[in-house]
Parts: sequence; structure tokens; C-alpha cells
Amino acid sequence: MRRLNSPRLRARLTGTLFLVVLAIATAVPGLARPAAQTAATQAQLDTIEAQTSRLRELERLAPIEREFVTREELRAHLVEDLYEENPPEEIEKYQAVLEAFGYIEPGYDVLAVALDVYAEGTLGYYDPRDKKLRLVTDAETLSPGDVITLSHEMTHGLQDQHYDLRTGHDARQDENDQSTAYTALVEGDATLEMIQYGQRYLSPAEFREALASDSDSPAFDAAPLIIQRELIFPYVDGAAFVAQLYGLGGWSAVNAAWLDPPTSSEQILHPEKYFVHEEPVQISLPDLQSAVGPTWRKLDENTLGELDWNILIEQYASGRVADEATEGWGGDRFQVFKRDSDGALLLAAHTVWDTERDAREFYDAYQRVVQGRYGSSLQTPPVGSVAPALGSISAPDQAWAAQAGRDTQVLAQSGQDVFIVISGDPAAVAPATASLWASR
Repeated sequence: MRRLNSPRLRARLTGTLFLVVLAIATAVPGLARPAAQTAATQAQLDTIEAQTSRLRELERLAPIEREFVTREELRAHLVEDLYEENPPEEIEKYQAVLEAFGYIEPGYDVLAVALDVYAEGTLGYYDPRDKKLRLVTDAETLSPGDVITLSHEMTHGLQDQHYDLRTGHDARQDENDQSTAYTALVEGDATLEMIQYGQRYLSPAEFREALASDSDSPAFDAAPLIIQRELIFPYVDGAAFVAQLYGLGGWSAVNAAWLDPPTSSEQILHPEKYFVHEEPVQISLPDLQSAVGPTWRKLDENTLGELDWNILIEQYASGRVADEATEGWGGDRFQVFKRDSDGALLLAAHTVWDTERDAREFYDAYQRVVQGRYGSSLQTPPVGSVAPALGSISAPDQAWAAQAGRDTQVLAQSGQDVFIVISGDPAAVAPATASLWASR
């Protein structure tokens, strides 16, 4: 699992911060429309780089290398990067997880959609692998929007020189929620700097022009909610998180966070939990492979995190229901399996909530997810008819089962724990549920 547009997210920001982040989000964040490589442009880029370093209070340890490319070359770079970072087994895993949870319909080409969204409006980016800032050469002068967004990307270059972005990302790439939180720090830092850059170095008229940049984004608008929300989250909620840090101690406080990065999307959404070092509950799942048998191939084990549970509930209920149901998130862990003979998927998830009331709120909201996902095809047979092992272990506080087409779902709550099993084969539900339930 990896990572625009929700009233809940926007409501976190006000005034100039809201307007700038809204503008950058709807234009595909952090990317500029740089000018051709004239001497005047190079001099302007040098000035932006020096101003960015002073404003962000990070010394340039070396000049940030720039490479001018055509739009076709830039897209080729993006395609190459996407496949280099996502080998076939990772693509299969990502697709299966999104399908199993219900973020996308089976067979939906999420990779092609993601590429279209990332390429749409992409006019430059900083690459921590080769330490280059790549710029498109399709304009002769830098617009005010170009200037502040170039400053955003140059901030990434400075971050990389001081905090080694590649190592930071690589250390978290296998943990979905940790990766989300780290990316929010990276992009939130650069977005706040960009806002301050515009306020300091642009005139009021230029700043207004920067905010009025073209925001037409049909690929993004057509993308699933999970892609939209995960794309904007680091820029909007990340900027709000970093603004809280900055308000406590300026850039020194932000720099301190780089030495102790946030570890969950929960800490980004609720900065007070970062300040008191409230860490996610660690969950150990049982040996589900032995329970379901060798015909099922394990694809992934990971943590969804508060953000992605929120997105799932918003998709099938509403943003208000999602916020109320997920603000008590304490931790989660899931596994996804695939049966190669017919492509059936099996998902088992264990979630932990801050209180029993929080667990019940999530339990109720997840029922709405299932109902919204399957609509009129949904049937709700007795739990014992689809997962008899559940009742034979111990009585849950509440349990619920549902069937639609080939899918069977079981939902159970015990205290602060809520368990979910989804299977494309009803026969696999009982052993998976029994194993998961016994591990609590």
C-alpha cells in the first residue's frame, strides 16, 4: 500500500495556508513549470535555491543539480521510476490489497490509473536517487507559481543533503502506515517552506497569480478515492502537522522531527499524539497460512493505518462517519492471500481501538462499508452458517456475517478488538476466522 479532496482535510487549514495547499494539491503537488535553460533562467534558479536555503534554515552542502528535459522525457522517467520501484510482485500485491478491502473493483488497472495521475500536470521533480531536480523546458520565463513550486522541490534537495531521503524512505517502504507518515513529514516540510517563500519573495499580486494556477486534472478527478486521498494527504495534512511543529519552535522544531519522525498517519492527523509519543499498538497475527492451507499464497502482511481505514469508510459511507469511526484507531495488522487456481482472495485483519466504544463505532461503520460495497446483492445469514468455528471458541461481544456473490465477510468485536475476514471461498472463512479469533 502506498500513497485529493475532502472537506475534512481542507477544514484543517485556513487563510493563506488553505489556499496555497489547495492550489498545489489540485495541480498535482510539488511540481513546477520551469523555463528553458537560458542564462537568465539559470540565474533565477540560482537565486531561488539560495533564498530557499536561507528561508528553510538548511545550509546548502552542495549545489542541487538540475537537468532540463522535454515533457516526453519526463513522462518516460516517471514510467521508468514507477516500474523500477514496483516490480511485478509488488504490483500484484498492491492490486490485490486494494481489491480485497474494496477500494477498487476486481480487474481495475490501478497501475495505469496511478501513472496517468502522477504524469498529469507533472512538470518537474526532485529525485533522491540521483540527486537531480528535473525540469520541463516548455516555457521561457518562470511564473510566480513556478517559482514557489521550484522552491518546494529545492527544499527536497536540502532535506536530502541533511537527512538522506532515500534511506528514510527505504527503511519504511515495507510498512504502509509508517511510509505514509514519513512522506507527510517530507512533503509537509516542503509545502510550508513554499508558502513562506511566496509570502516573503512574491508580491501580493504575484502570490494571487500563483494561487490561480490552472487546476484542471481529469485523470485525478476520475481516480479512485484511495489514490486521490493518499496523493494529497502528505501535502495537506503533512503541512498542517509541520505547521504545528513550526509554531512551537520554528524550523529548529521541524528539524528535530527529522531526528524523530512520526510513525503513523494517526500522528499526522492528530499531532498531539506525536507530541506525547503515542505509538500504534503492535499486533502479531497467527500463522494463517497453516490455517487456510497451501493452496493459498500469502501476498502481503501490513498495517493499514487510520488514514486508509478512514478512506475506506468515507468511500462507502461519508466523511463524517469515517472521522467518527476512525479517530479512536489504536493499531491494526492484516494479511492478504491469493489462490492462483481461480484468483480468489482472502483477507484477515485484526484492529485495536482506544476504547470499547471506539471499537463499537468502527464495527458499526464497517457494516455500512459492506452494505455500500455490495448493495442489493448482500445477504446476511447467521454467523454460525458461514463461520461455525467463531462461536465454538468464545462468545464475541457482537458478530456479523454477510455474503454477496463469491465473497463472504465475517466481522466480530471483543472488547477493544475488531476482527475482519473476507474470502472469495466460503470454505476458507471458518479456519481463517478461528485462527484469527484465537490469537486475540
